Amino acid sequence: GVVVKVLADSAVVDDGLPMPAGAVKVLYGDCGKWVPPAAFGEELKHADFMVGDAVSVLCPSMGLWATDGLIVAVLSESSMVDGGLAMPAGSVKVVYASKCMTKWITPPAFGIEVRAQRQWTAFNMVEDEEEEQQQQQQQQQQQQ
Repeated sequence: GVVVKVLADSAVVDDGLPMPAGAVKVLYGDCGKWVPPAAFGEELKHADFMVGDAVSVLCPSMGLWATDGLIVAVLSESSMVDGGLAMPAGSVKVVYASKCMTKWITPPAFGIEVRAQRQWTAFNMVEDEEEEQQQQQQQQQQQQ
């Protein structure tokens, strides 16, 4: 699956389902589901990142997502990297910000600090716009 959306704040999503901040929407082909952070361990087993995958990388210091990320290493087993940093199996190394920055990201942070780039189509954009409109309407109804 591919993480296509991360909630910055708690919100009511598909079919009136409440989700906490940090929840992610994962697409599997034509199907998708919302996963709350508490279920990441069970629901988001292992990412299938490969060297060369295009990703977006969270840059907390800049307060934005860098969309020019690239996976340059994937650990098949736990290893010491970059001068003694212990990283678990499945961790990925990304370069981003015009290849000026690098970052190791562990599997529990997938979807929070790194997400796969997605090919957008008109269908996907319409779907996302409709979803946002529904969320805004539900939030307005709750406030009344």
